Amino acid sequence: MFKRGIFKVLLAMILVAITCSTSTIAKGSGKDRFLILDPSGIMLKNAENEFIKFKDPFYENDDYEGSMRVYALNDYDDGYAEETGQTELIVDKSKSFTFSRSDGNVMNKIFVEQFVDGKHTRYINAEQAMSVKFDDNRLFIEAEPGTTLDYSFGGYITALQREIWITGISKNDVSVVSTGQWIDLRGALGKIEVELLKKNKNEVVNKGIYYIYNNEVKVKINGNRIDITPSIRIPSKRAFSVTNLYLRPANNGKNMFLTWNKVKGAKSYIVYKYSPVKNEYVKVAIRNNYNANYYNIPNAQNNIGYKYKIVAKTKAKGKGEKACKESYPVWAVSAGNTKGNVTSITTNRKKVTGKAGKNIRLKAKVNAKGKRVLSKTIRWYSSNKKIVAVNKKTGKVEFKKKGKCYIWAKAHNGKNSKRIKINVK
Repeated sequence: MFKRGIFKVLLAMILVAITCSTSTIAKGSGKDRFLILDPSGIMLKNAENEFIKFKDPFYENDDYEGSMRVYALNDYDDGYAEETGQTELIVDKSKSFTFSRSDGNVMNKIFVEQFVDGKHTRYINAEQAMSVKFDDNRLFIEAEPGTTLDYSFGGYITALQREIWITGISKNDVSVVSTGQWIDLRGALGKIEVELLKKNKNEVVNKGIYYIYNNEVKVKINGNRIDITPSIRIPSKRAFSVTNLYLRPANNGKNMFLTWNKVKGAKSYIVYKYSPVKNEYVKVAIRNNYNANYYNIPNAQNNIGYKYKIVAKTKAKGKGEKACKESYPVWAVSAGNTKGNVTSITTNRKKVTGKAGKNIRLKAKVNAKGKRVLSKTIRWYSSNKKIVAVNKKTGKVEFKKKGKCYIWAKAHNGKNSKRIKINVK
């Protein structure tokens, strides 16, 4: 997958340069402006079937051929070395522009920015794409069948009046379509990364990793909050142990999905599944990369329990030493089971104040949305064992010393209760 860093810096420098430039095209001028990274061998076609074929990366007036009217075709000084510099192109406005290789092959790399106005741009950045298209309300990347498409696109979305960046890997055509106060994301199956920028500022205010099963999802923005429906958000939190392990049905019950917090110092994760036949845990997957803190289980079956635990390793491919203790187990059933996984946990206390040396006992109740609960097993945890110790099985709390911390209950599938505020005097 692309490393977005260089393109973020590049985009920021371009926007600063454009703001300061005296040659910025005025809004409503009837022209469109693009910046293209090394367009040699690329063909541009508009909605009127006019085209340009770019010949050479070092441009003069005759370094293209075609029927499209060109107002400017210049090297653009973006402050980078010449081999990473961009070419500025100004042409007549059109409802759509399509970039592809003039010989019909896939493009090893294509990076194009289109100016929405004097301040904002939107872009497409792709490897192994057949073509990329800029419509008035759509960004589109065409994938060659059977070829893995590495993409990153977004920028300023007029309907949202915000910048949003989406990155992923796919074997499908991928597009972003503005449909009002949200955008439709199509074809981006699997893992995607989304970053939302602050209004009128080049500053990321929210970013997340999501897993998508459906061919089309809605991306809604509420303030600085991102809501992608339907999807599963993968945790971005980091810890020194395997925490927040959570197993649940997904994709309308067709899959099971396991997530956990990233482990500091881990370079891979080994996923173990419990085998009732062997009465032991069996290795079923190795998740490489510190960010690969999820596991998708396809073809979930009814009336079969799924039980997993995770081991984090200090080297890739499941090698090296353990980065921490192996995780606690979590177990769950698919959505079609007669029993249900815990969907919520309520505790008998929201706040607790006590004196050092005293004890209390907490209680919790589990719910499974109208079904019989698969398991009533509860595990209790304390955020600071030096201040408060809690018995994992019974919920008995011992106040150790003055301070504040939290206690929470965890169900069989990893579902957490709301945290209980603890104040020891």
